Amino acid sequence: MCQHCHMRTSCALDALKAGTSLDGCFESPASDVIMAGVHCKGDTATARALAEIAGEPVPTYRGTAPRPKADNQCVNCHEPMVPWTRGKVPMGYVMHYARNFCTNCRIAYLKAMKGQEKRSTNRTLVNGRPKNCRKCQRPMVPIGHRPGQGEVKHLRGGVCETCANAPRSKRLKLLPTPPVSEPPVSEPLAPPAPAIFPTSEPPTRQADTKEPTVKQRLDSLEQALRQHLEVLDTIEALEQQLRDRLEQIEQRLGTHIQPAGGAKRKPTSERTDEDQLERRRAAERERRRRRIEAETPEQRERRLAKERERYQQRKAAETPEHREERLAKRRARKRAKNEGD
Repeated sequence: MCQHCHMRTSCALDALKAGTSLDGCFESPASDVIMAGVHCKGDTATARALAEIAGEPVPTYRGTAPRPKADNQCVNCHEPMVPWTRGKVPMGYVMHYARNFCTNCRIAYLKAMKGQEKRSTNRTLVNGRPKNCRKCQRPMVPIGHRPGQGEVKHLRGGVCETCANAPRSKRLKLLPTPPVSEPPVSEPLAPPAPAIFPTSEPPTRQADTKEPTVKQRLDSLEQALRQHLEVLDTIEALEQQLRDRLEQIEQRLGTHIQPAGGAKRKPTSERTDEDQLERRRAAERERRRRRIEAETPEQRERRLAKERERYQQRKAAETPEHREERLAKRRARKRAKNEGD
């Protein structure tokens, strides 16, 4: 169909530049379309086919867009501007930051990127502060700089030092003073009413006290006597329980416990060393007897074996003099036992 079209040549000429961007920075032939009977893909083969149909040489395309150049002055503070450099900036110039904003107008640049830039000349920011005072509209300089003719120092919040330190005069509205009224004249007090009682002291009400009868006294005494008898019965029951408990303890120990009303022990001052030694020996014998009664057959066998071993060791280690002394003590104990029987 395109082979017989009378506009094929002009269509091929248009296709050679159809892929160019709107700003003209990027040039390319048509892509993803069919023009002049050629399936355009935006490559070099497409450009050669279209140029052959149009009867012109293959054009030279610019594949990358040229880098934009910064303006000669800042769009915010309108100061003369030089490109970004790491060296020193000439006197009276500012350095380019981005999108034709200088380094001193970074806050204005950020607001412009967010779409919050206000086009008012009074709101123009310089180093993060308004260029003019928000109250007196005079041009401001930073605090560390010396103001020139007609300039003031910036203090805070976009307000100059003069406006910020101005006194706040607030007039107090005084309420009208109420008229002074004379105090009301008090009427004379009425004389006190005469006393109802003829005497100086009012009579006191005496309580109705009745003496208890003989029957009531007897009943109260009988009740108190019953309470005392109940207490005595309780004491006797506790005493009987203590006696039973004492008998059980004596049966377990096999000894007789001297009651509180019996013979008393000797005081500490009258005790001798022999008495204390005898008590210790008796306590040791009692503990030994309890251990023997509570031991098992295996423990009994081990105990007897140890005693036989110790006896053999003592017998082998004793001298003839010690042997004679030991036998003499044994004969004396037997003699004392026979005499006691």
